[in-house]
Amino acid sequence: MELFQIHNQKIVSYTTELKSLPKTGYMWLLLERSEPFDLNAWLKNLGVELNPRHLEDIAQINHPSSYEGAGNEYEMVIFRSLSERKDSGHRRLFDSTTFVIFKNLLVTVYDHQHKEVSNFLSILASEKGGALSSPNILVEFCLDRFVSQVFDIKQMLDGKLTMWQKKLLQTRGRSQQDWMGLLDFKTDVRRIKMLCEEQLDTINAWHASLRVAVKEKPKPYVEQLMINLNDLAEHANRMVKLATQSQQELDSLLQLHFTILSHRTNEIMRIVALVTGIFLPANLITGIFGMNFTNIPDLRSPHGFISAIGTMLLISVVLLSFFRWRKWL
Repeated sequence: MELFQIHNQKIVSYTTELKSLPKTGYMWLLLERSEPFDLNAWLKNLGVELNPRHLEDIAQINHPSSYEGAGNEYEMVIFRSLSERKDSGHRRLFDSTTFVIFKNLLVTVYDHQHKEVSNFLSILASEKGGALSSPNILVEFCLDRFVSQVFDIKQMLDGKLTMWQKKLLQTRGRSQQDWMGLLDFKTDVRRIKMLCEEQLDTINAWHASLRVAVKEKPKPYVEQLMINLNDLAEHANRMVKLATQSQQELDSLLQLHFTILSHRTNEIMRIVALVTGIFLPANLITGIFGMNFTNIPDLRSPHGFISAIGTMLLISVVLLSFFRWRKWL
């Protein structure tokens, strides 16, 4: 648990023994989700309180991204983002970070393995903008980092898509391990798309609530926040489009792969059918002269074998020429 006082856009460390909220500036509480800490009891000492259902939402590490404006008391933003950790199936994990925004207090609850949140302080120290001007602006800054983190995987998606393009156009040597890798990649893209859609819905919901709050809060402040959220929504929307495009291209590659396999199979069957058609008359002649009858014309002729072989070759050459003339070969 870490507590900071932010005043005049400067971060100052503070003890947890806080008796009241500051009249100027605001406090920022950074709390790890697994840390044993009675958040509501600590908030009650400051004259504020969280809804019990919101406390349950905060405790869920995989809670979907969402925005809730709890009247005029506080706002709560839950935002899921990419994590460097992966599960047993080597799939990306999405950790949720919760921001509870009071007038003079910001509570951030995060997972201890989510390194991006722990780096916020060092990032903010090097920022020269107004990211610390208010709790809402600070939250928007954090969300922008989360969205940018997702957008940074564009090169990864492009690289893997190019790799699968090469593999799927090679119709030989396919193995089950390759197919499992392809399914894992499809699952990754689908989950990333769902994550970005959640993020976009959350940003839009927060933006919509500001249209109502413009009458209650300073207009320049609300307008600046709305502009920032518009930019943030645009970035999230671009990521949704990128993931959708990757899904479509992957589906098209799969269809092209199976089309190539089907065409290759048809070519093989066509060659087999033509070869069978060329040698079928020879098999017929061989079968006729191989029947167990005593009297067969030319069976005892000294030139019978050569005549039969010549007839079979002649028929095969005629059929081969006919197939070439019809451009079947």
